[in-house]
Amino acid sequence: MLTVGIPKEIKPREKRVGLTPSGVRRLRAAGIPVLVEKGAGEGSGFSDPDYQDAGAPIVPSPAALYQQSGLIQKVKEPLAPEWNFLKPDLVLFSFLHLASPENHPLVKALLEKRVTALAFEAGTKDGRAVFLEPMSRIAGTLTAYFAAFFKQHIRVEKGEIHYPPRFSEKIEMLASQYSEVPEIPVVGRASIFGGGVVGHNAAQMLLEMGWAVDMIEKREIRRMALKLEFQSYGARFRVWDSEKDWEEPLIGSEVWIGAVHILGERAPWVVSRADLGRLSKSKPKLILDVAVDQGGNFPETHSTTYDDPLYLDSCGNLRFAVANIPSLCGRGASEAIERATLPYTIELAKDGKAAIQRLPELKSALQVMEGRFANETVARTLEVKK
Repeated sequence: MLTVGIPKEIKPREKRVGLTPSGVRRLRAAGIPVLVEKGAGEGSGFSDPDYQDAGAPIVPSPAALYQQSGLIQKVKEPLAPEWNFLKPDLVLFSFLHLASPENHPLVKALLEKRVTALAFEAGTKDGRAVFLEPMSRIAGTLTAYFAAFFKQHIRVEKGEIHYPPRFSEKIEMLASQYSEVPEIPVVGRASIFGGGVVGHNAAQMLLEMGWAVDMIEKREIRRMALKLEFQSYGARFRVWDSEKDWEEPLIGSEVWIGAVHILGERAPWVVSRADLGRLSKSKPKLILDVAVDQGGNFPETHSTTYDDPLYLDSCGNLRFAVANIPSLCGRGASEAIERATLPYTIELAKDGKAAIQRLPELKSALQVMEGRFANETVARTLEVKK
């Protein structure tokens, strides 16, 4: 039986927590000990006494938490200051996104420390990303919110981005409205690459806000399903085959959203560098790259944070590439993650190796183990032999 440790997230503006007090009670009822780092739940509205009442002692530092725990459940991948806390035989269960070039140093740390690491975003069952989907729904909806908000409030003049007063406070308030339709009067046309969970939710919200949406999707069966679902919006919703001519919507739209994700692999570019310059030459775009966690769907994507979320690319396009979009939803997002992962956390704590072999969701989530790659797709993406 492994002790489950819940650390405080340190990524900028990350409000989520790996386990709520309700989840602690579930683990304790199953006989599993739980430790929680001091202040871990504050961003989601859970106090240290809430966790203590649920049966989890509070640990004063991350170093002590990692040392005393056999299974770490967190939300975002460990950042560099946390790598020294990793240790052999530790089980890590969180979002990892190891195929992203920005996370290659993390891969090295996990391998050197011989950590058993399972990635939320890679766990699948019957073709569904069972741990990722709840966050994808939130990310898609918030991306629609931000597209409208930025279009209304952000100005670019002489190569400089001008933010409105109290910008950070305003986007936090906007995120807190999830999943309502916000009162943002500005409308426009958006092109969305990828008709999966993120793209679907972004399109749904934009359409409800009065926007026109062009969906660019590779799979014919998915295109047919999207046309049927959104047919009530008439000409405001169009679907395009990504393998054919889809330049028309890109030229005519003010907003591009990247939502193409391939499990375990670096996100593909949906336009080339040359196309990026050519298609945005007449009118710069607002580009929101939701696939930034896996390297991004557009050239010149690099991850940003909510502290400094926007930048200009070499073509003058305004870019948004926050790598933890759902983080502002705090409590709701934490509860959604917990609903998806908690049964598996229990199984990992009881007997991790047996659970990984028995449960396809965990077997597919496994990335590295005992200093070796356990996922062929990630190993291939990183050009490292298994």
